[in-house]
Order: sequence, then structure tokens, then C-alpha cells
Amino acid sequence: MTAVLYEDLASAHNDMANSAGYLSDYYDFGVNRLPQYAVQHMCQVYREKGFIPEPNENMVYAKLIELPADAKANSRNLSTQYSNKAAQIKQRKKAEQERIAKEAAKKRFDDYWSSHSEQKVELLKEKDSLNVQLSEYQREHNSISSDLAKKLRSASDDKEIKDIDSQLSQLYSRIASLGLFKGREKKAIQEQIDQLRNKRCKLVDSMDATKKSIQNEIDNEKREYERKTEPMRTRLKDIENELNKPR
Repeated sequence: MTAVLYEDLASAHNDMANSAGYLSDYYDFGVNRLPQYAVQHMCQVYREKGFIPEPNENMVYAKLIELPADAKANSRNLSTQYSNKAAQIKQRKKAEQERIAKEAAKKRFDDYWSSHSEQKVELLKEKDSLNVQLSEYQREHNSISSDLAKKLRSASDDKEIKDIDSQLSQLYSRIASLGLFKGREKKAIQEQIDQLRNKRCKLVDSMDATKKSIQNEIDNEKREYERKTEPMRTRLKDIENELNKPR
């Protein structure tokens, strides 16, 4: 069966399980005998409204019987089975359609490049040449960047500044330990402190300037590398797209 038929069966069993099953009779105490659809209409009202209409002047009413629990459970189980079968059929159909589409796309792709073999050869040659150039630029860039990184680390070495800081700490301790009447000694120590502080400031300024200069070199090298290689990378991407795009 098709997925649609299984879905219809599942829907029918689901409706059966979720609605009140019924046996209907009608009673005519008068001369007018009402057709069966009148009773069926009253049963429909019961399912939708939840109550039995009052008997009218023709004394027509419906007798309704609820489906047993096991019958409802069986209907729900069948509804689930049919729904699963419908889903399986759809999945198999979808997989088959995708397989056919994939094979057709591969055939178009192979047929295109079979009739454009010279174009493919030229594109592959250009791709190989660009990759070689990029590798050379990459090696050169890595070497320059490594040298500049070493220079930056060397320029960041603050050993001399730390030595000055250590000397200053000792001088501050000495000047603090001198008594009130040691003015001459305090003055001599203060002169040493001032000299060391001036030297430290010059060292810091020089270090900062050197680091800034080296960082500028690093930034310039990176920009130059990108300037030279960006067109190559763009062209490589275009070649890949041309070689692999669907046909």
C-alpha cells in the first residue's frame, strides 16, 4: 500500500479510539417514521456536545454505547503501526529520490569535465603553481616573523631595570634608617636615588620605543604578506569553485 493509504487507516483508527462508539436505534410512537439519518445526527451531537438531545415530539432518541477500553487501545495501537508504516514508506521514497538525484548530478558533472578536459588540466596546473608560490611566501613570512619575535622578546628584557629597582630599594632602606642628625649622609644617598631614578626613566623610555618599533615591523610584515597572498588565495578559491560546482 501507499503511504497515503496507511495514513488514512491510521487516521480512521485514531478517530475511532478518540470518539464514542455507538449503536443507534430510533423509536417511532407516531404515524411519522423518521429516517435513519435523524438518529445518526443525534449521535453526532452526542460526540461533539457530550449530551443526548431531549426527545422531540416524534419521540426519537439515540441509544449510545461507549467502546470498550481494549477496543480503544487496539485502535490506538493500529493507528501507531499504520503511521509508522507510512513514515517508513515516505523515508524510503525520499532516500530513493535522493539517490537518483545524486547519481544524475554525478553523471552531469562527469560528462561536463569529460567534454572540457583541456580546461580542467589548465585549472589544475594553475592551482598547483599558486600553491607553490603560497608555500614560498609562507616560509619567508614565518622566518621573518620568527626573527622579529625574538627581537621583541629581547627588547622586553627588563633585567637592568630590575637591578636599578633593587638598588633603589636598598637606598630607601638606608635613608630611612638614618637618624635625625644624619643630614649630610641623607643628602648623598638622595643624590644616588635621583640619579638611579633618572637612569631608570631613560631605560624605560628607550625600551618602550624599541618595542614599539619592532611591533611596527611585525605589523608591516603581516600586512605585506597578506597583500601579496590575498589575490592568490582568492584565485585558488575561484578555481576550487569552478572545479567542484554542480553541473
